[in-house]
Amino acid sequence: MIMYRYKGLFISLITTVIIVFLSLKPANDVGNYLIFSDKFIHFIAYILMVLPLSLDKNVPYVPAFFVGIFLGVSTEYIQPLWRRETDLGDIVANFAGITVGLAIVGLIKFFCTDCKKN
Repeated sequence: MIMYRYKGLFISLITTVIIVFLSLKPANDVGNYLIFSDKFIHFIAYILMVLPLSLDKNVPYVPAFFVGIFLGVSTEYIQPLWRRETDLGDIVANFAGITVGLAIVGLIKFFCTDCKKN
């Protein structure tokens, strides 16, 4: 039952593992398949990472924000170990995705009357 209680956390952990895997994959393996800008993909990925975690009523916004920032910055700085480059633009896109994701959750919780009951 604990998995059901913290389902947002588990979904975010799965998303985080996927983000870290793709962030550390060598650039020549990833670059040929991108349809959108790399920054747009970072932006969407970090929105998708914080949404389930933040929608979970057991996890407050502030820890979700700082965990997301820590993950985004740390993966960028360890990328040179996997033949990738650290890119400040990726960090900005990660930050923007986290911020927009938390804003979306805030709007959902503000307008959703069923969410306020839980």
